[in-house]
Amino acid sequence: MPRRRVVSKREIPADPLYQSALVTKFINCVMSHGKRSTAERIFYKSFEIIKEKTADDPLKVFKKAIDNVKPSLEVKSRRVGGSNYQVPVEVNPNRRLSLSIRWIVGYATSRGDGKTMQEKLANELLDAANLRGGAVNAGDEVHPQPWRFPVHEAIKRGEVRVGQLTGGRFQKSHAQSESSALPTVRASAVRDVTPSLA
Repeated sequence: MPRRRVVSKREIPADPLYQSALVTKFINCVMSHGKRSTAERIFYKSFEIIKEKTADDPLKVFKKAIDNVKPSLEVKSRRVGGSNYQVPVEVNPNRRLSLSIRWIVGYATSRGDGKTMQEKLANELLDAANLRGGAVNAGDEVHPQPWRFPVHEAIKRGEVRVGQLTGGRFQKSHAQSESSALPTVRASAVRDVTPSLA
């Protein structure tokens, strides 16, 4: 990775059948050992199975499944006043997409209800579109429940003050007295859970 120049992001071309860059990204994740033609055959056959089962546009079902699996929050460890807290933060949009694709492909591979990968992938996409299946459950497991984390209890007890996070570390307020010098927590981490404190 260069130190001075910014790495330009590669443009992913759209697939020839559906003219969608999202489909190309998914095919790239399905592909193994560079066998693109095999990955394309698996993906397009699964779309045919979805069309037979639902009589609906398979691309619409596919996009709905991707949106249902995307996580909105993830947990990161932050050091606050000598203690480590699990703070929920928003997920980068690119990471949300890559995680959802990875989960769908992974859980489709491990399914046992189909003889071929086409059937497994079609069933996993249908389940994800209907908010079922292993990929959706994986998103629920990763999606944090912020009110259960110690940082929010510390805020309620007055041990931690809601403030701004700079430089990737929690700051201490040196201008205040020792009794009121509390470590600060990023306001967006508790915006949705404790709006009265933010």
